[in-house]
Amino acid sequence: MNKSKQRQLNLRHVAQLLTVCDCGHSVSRAAEKLGIAQSVLSRNIQSLERHLGQRLLVRSGRRLVGATPLCDELLHDFREISVRIDNINSIATGRRGRVEGEIRVACTHLQARYVLPEVFAALRQDHPSLSFSIQQDFPARINDLILANHADLGICSEKLCDETSLTSHPAYQWERVVVARPDHPILKRPRLSLAALAREPLVTYIPGITGRGAMDEAFRRAGFEPNIIVAAADSDVIKEFARNGHGVGVIASIAYEEADRGQLGMRRLGRLFPPMGARVVHRRDRLLTPAQEAFVKEFCKASARQAKEAAKRASGGRQA
Repeated sequence: MNKSKQRQLNLRHVAQLLTVCDCGHSVSRAAEKLGIAQSVLSRNIQSLERHLGQRLLVRSGRRLVGATPLCDELLHDFREISVRIDNINSIATGRRGRVEGEIRVACTHLQARYVLPEVFAALRQDHPSLSFSIQQDFPARINDLILANHADLGICSEKLCDETSLTSHPAYQWERVVVARPDHPILKRPRLSLAALAREPLVTYIPGITGRGAMDEAFRRAGFEPNIIVAAADSDVIKEFARNGHGVGVIASIAYEEADRGQLGMRRLGRLFPPMGARVVHRRDRLLTPAQEAFVKEFCKASARQAKEAAKRASGGRQA
């Protein structure tokens, strides 16, 4: 009986190994994330190594400094095992009908700052036991986080990096607006054009985030080179530069709030740039838990409502 038990792979130890690898081979960080003692975690990893008969992690004194070739070879299979276990748990949780647990969301600053607070408030009102983990990153990195099982759901507007392994749910469409100090001449122009925008010092998003690629392509096709003097990942940073007169800001309409009126004027840029669609992304082979399904539904509903409200606010600023 004991020999039979020894031949069985301890899946809990496998999951802990994945956490150690995901934490840069830091036992202290992994133990803190797992909520166990470092000594317990170290013993469990050593037990897994004894089971396999080879080292999985490279040690320098008492420190872990990397993974062995065997570990690198096994990580993909270990992660697939982890996905299968999560799917089994999702099915069991769904049978119980409980909306519970942690939802790990990877997204850009735009979603984290302007959309998610309302979504989380609505979910927590109905399901107070839910908890949330938000990771802000670039769209390409968001896809990587999902594929590596570091996040359950991702929110982005850019093209999926891996269409075969990921699936998505359309959430809402958004457009861009130009923001500047209320007395700025660009707000008083009877008609805006890409040529007029290209002559202004622009403050907008960095490449690879919040539709910057589509914006650059629109300028390129029209034969203009935009004068971008400041690029940032944070809509609030862009608005602050524009508020202080350092340039004309180009942001997502959803980032222009009622509180910005008075300090920032706004004009719609709808026809100058194509609208962007935000989507909720997850692994195709991963079953969503009831909590994750609830998040997807609430995000699509809340974000669409916010986009409509942003369009109403923007209607006060003339269309380009």
